[in-house]
Amino acid sequence: MQNLRHRKRRGSFLIEGAAAIAILTVLVALAMSATLQFAKVQGHYHHRLAASWAAEAQMERYIAGAIIDSLPPEGVIADNISLSTSAEPGKGQWEGFDLVIVTARAKNRRGKSITESVRCYLPSGIEK
Repeated sequence: MQNLRHRKRRGSFLIEGAAAIAILTVLVALAMSATLQFAKVQGHYHHRLAASWAAEAQMERYIAGAIIDSLPPEGVIADNISLSTSAEPGKGQWEGFDLVIVTARAKNRRGKSITESVRCYLPSGIEK
């Protein structure tokens, strides 16, 4: 009789152990998925932030008196970031000013382009 009870307990222990291992496997899979998703979002955020900073820095150069559409010094921005500038005359209350738009494009490792733009009205007398 005791031997039969021991076998039932042993079988019960195996089932409980298998269930615990299955639950742990599911939890590890969920944690791995969340970690990979976090890394993907973090990388995207990093590239977006770099593009935003590059566009803002270029606009600050123009505000300080740099020629519109001139590139920053070599090595100042990352190789995966490209800058472009457009200017159009202001209208209405903004006559006498130019709307300057600086667009920065950052490419991530997969080649996807992330774009950020900065706009500012600057006096029309600035060289182009």
